[in-house]
Amino acid sequence: MSVAMVSMVLDCFPAGGSLRCLAVAIADAADDDGGSIYKSIATLAHQSVQSERTVQRTLPKLVAGGWLEVMSDASGGRGRATVYRIAPSWVMREVNKRATGH
Repeated sequence: MSVAMVSMVLDCFPAGGSLRCLAVAIADAADDDGGSIYKSIATLAHQSVQSERTVQRTLPKLVAGGWLEVMSDASGGRGRATVYRIAPSWVMREVNKRATGH
């Protein structure tokens, strides 16, 4: 769990609604660099108060938008997690904004 990542998403994530709720759940699973995210669809759905199907449809949107990156793809299946990370470019941009006060 990364309080820093959750805080950054709450302060800076560029979208609202279901995308933002899912981003917060993802950030909660990240390490302090935004990596090592491997929560199940069921857990992400529960934490973001969405259906599993909605999470399955939304994750590719976060990847396509460049906010989330696939680190290893388990190609689906029970007990076979896909590992993600929050895009380092987004993390560094937000860290730099905080450091400079912009």
